[in-house]
Amino acid sequence: MEFKEMINLERIRINVEAKDWKEAIQKVGELMIKTQCVYESYINAMIRVAEKLGPYIVITPGVAFPHARPEDGVIKPCFAIITLKEPIEFGNPENDPVKMVIGFAALDDKQHLNALQTLVDILSNRELVEKMMNSKTEQELFNYLKHYI
Repeated sequence: MEFKEMINLERIRINVEAKDWKEAIQKVGELMIKTQCVYESYINAMIRVAEKLGPYIVITPGVAFPHARPEDGVIKPCFAIITLKEPIEFGNPENDPVKMVIGFAALDDKQHLNALQTLVDILSNRELVEKMMNSKTEQELFNYLKHYI
């Protein structure tokens, strides 16, 4: 499955309020649940992974990428994206605070690697990342992505 098939407007929210990194992961996970991509257990797994492995999920300045294993509750592959109303510290001194959280679910390692490659391409374009983080509407953020992928 290609990246563009894994993201849609239903799984994008802007200016989301979250009190801490756990709640930010919870909010992005809720979009994945609402669109039948993952089970509730997947959110808990994303939080456990972040607790266990630390703030490595903050993969570039201002962007966190929570995810877990397929067996943790993936129904179908997807991405979900939220921008935060107020940036949040995830504990990564180089890349905090986080303004955008990109949740991810894959069914197997091949999907995981392909999607990650596309995401790396997107995130390496700092101008695009800034535009996505500062989008005023969900549609605007989605349009930036659509033009890129």
